[in-house]
Amino acid sequence: MEPVICVDADREEQNVLARQLAGSDAVLLLGSSLEKALAEKYKLPLVRYAYPVFDEYILGRQGLLGVQGTALLLEKIINGALQQNYKSEGLFSRLRRELYR
Repeated sequence: MEPVICVDADREEQNVLARQLAGSDAVLLLGSSLEKALAEKYKLPLVRYAYPVFDEYILGRQGLLGVQGTALLLEKIINGALQQNYKSEGLFSRLRRELYR
């Protein structure tokens, strides 16, 4: 994957992120619970890896550092992608057409 947008989007920067997402071909959004509305609006899977996360319940320790953290982040990205209904056009459109003939 190659990043297409990089914004330190706290509450004040959400509008900057929204403008950049509108014209992008992003397929995944890494952020916090603050980006949930944007992820839903642009139909992107949201991987919550930054503070604050207030719309998920986490029972155990889930640090994102080191080997175990890298595996957990990769797992979150893959699961987010698997649960996503991708945009009708774009990066995965040809693959989807082939799979659902």
